[in-house]
Amino acid sequence: MLAKKNREAVRWFRDAVAYQPKTSEYWYDLGLAYMRLGQPSAALSAYRRAADLGDPDAEYYVGTLYEAGVGGLPKDGAQALYWYREAADQNDVEALNNVAWACATSSDPAIHNPRAALEYARKAVDLGKDHPNPNHLDTLAESLYANDQPEDAVKTELQAIALAPPGEKDEFEKRLKKYQLASKSGK
Repeated sequence: MLAKKNREAVRWFRDAVAYQPKTSEYWYDLGLAYMRLGQPSAALSAYRRAADLGDPDAEYYVGTLYEAGVGGLPKDGAQALYWYREAADQNDVEALNNVAWACATSSDPAIHNPRAALEYARKAVDLGKDHPNPNHLDTLAESLYANDQPEDAVKTELQAIALAPPGEKDEFEKRLKKYQLASKSGK
């Protein structure tokens, strides 16, 4: 997969899951390879198998597929939320961060939950406090904003910008402006 030889990757991962069908990482990587080949229904099947085996990345990804209604799935906010929560319940820092982002930014009322977003984002930041991650701080800032706390969002986004590598700062700075505007207008 690293060499972008996705057909070959599919073949190898299909062999891997045949030999070790309970290894969620192989199913997840098979899903990635299928997705890169433009085969969303095969990818969904592999992701779903990895999710059923408890892989938090796959659980999150299945949630995104249900939220968007791709890969042959209908748009289903309840299913998306179910899979997002499955991912977050494992206390995987990345899953917590991803679920927080989804809860803070989703336009689907079944998923949009600012209070849950803030809870998940704080947990992700707390779990990674020894090595602060700018993306997690950015998600916390968005969650604070979604909870009508723009001043705290500004402070948190400034921390994210200070830690972010130069190539990632642009998106953070755009959101910072949004928070600053809300802070000044009294949102």
